[in-house]
Amino acid sequence: MLYQVRDTQSKQLDEQVMGRVRRNPRLLDFDTLPEKAQDLAMTAWVWGVKPEAMKKTRQVKLWESQQTDIRQHVRVTTTRLTNLTERADFDVSGVVESKPVPPVSTSIFKLWNKLQQCPNDVQTLCYQYANGDVQRWWRFMEMADEVRRKYDNYICDYDESMEVDKTVSFPLVSSYVETDQSERIHSWVWCRKDGSGHKFTFDSEAEREWASVLMDCEDDMAVVSDDDLFDDKERCLWGKNFPTSSEIKYEYYADGIHSSYPDFIMKDKAGRIHVFEVKSVNKASGQNIDPEEYNQKIGKLKDCYLHCSKKLRNHIFYLPILKDDWQIFRYEDGEEDQISEKSFKESLKKAAGIS
Repeated sequence: MLYQVRDTQSKQLDEQVMGRVRRNPRLLDFDTLPEKAQDLAMTAWVWGVKPEAMKKTRQVKLWESQQTDIRQHVRVTTTRLTNLTERADFDVSGVVESKPVPPVSTSIFKLWNKLQQCPNDVQTLCYQYANGDVQRWWRFMEMADEVRRKYDNYICDYDESMEVDKTVSFPLVSSYVETDQSERIHSWVWCRKDGSGHKFTFDSEAEREWASVLMDCEDDMAVVSDDDLFDDKERCLWGKNFPTSSEIKYEYYADGIHSSYPDFIMKDKAGRIHVFEVKSVNKASGQNIDPEEYNQKIGKLKDCYLHCSKKLRNHIFYLPILKDDWQIFRYEDGEEDQISEKSFKESLKKAAGIS
């Protein structure tokens, strides 16, 4: 049973916590249990986290007559972090055996607790090194802090650990959870699957306001023509990166490897891909976010997108941060600039050849 008091504001963390409490407590002898006991062992109770299914979800899809064109023209390249276990040149034995065995051993329970606090990559290294031998497992754990230091130094050095992953596009179908932050949008890549109008909602006020900024820039975006006889409008090549079914994500490290799903993707008339991760430092009612923790996350994302821009030359990354007005951090070719909303719009016009 789990009673979660903290409002994490993180879907990923909620899923991780629920996954822990749902683990099978009788994995080794599960098949020997009677059916009733099996049902009981696999039943979990969670309070405090409201399931997404209880919220109203809207499905969206790419415009029928333009699905192929949209996916062909909007090609977004992603990045990933290579785990230390993937590096053939990492000598885990050399690190573990670089110092003599301590004369007094640490409690196996303390070592086990330490192992649980290590990233999955370090845990994998532990079991690979031990290879079923308890003494080798103990020796690794006595040196776990040194292995962890090597791991952190490597994974945080994005010049070494970050690599280009794959080129993807918007999914054909996605969904979002309805909120009170709504905007009517007619000309982007999405339409409501139920055909009921052009109203879309966003996770925050900042996202909704940035969507309005991008709508003002539609004259400078690449477009695809609609061949449908009943709708002769052009569609601008931009849209919300709804996380459901999306492959558009970038890995970064913050006490473990996480994926950042940017909020918006746009292609301009010069053929460049623009990637936006929208944040706000304005105090919102009903939110329970640790300001220091939130600012640390923004710093991690800045570092991630700076290095992404080094790897992906035709992509421009942005962190628009709402603090009364927009403070926009732009990352291009491994360089960071802080620009205004006006400067952002002017740069698009210049690229599109509009004076």
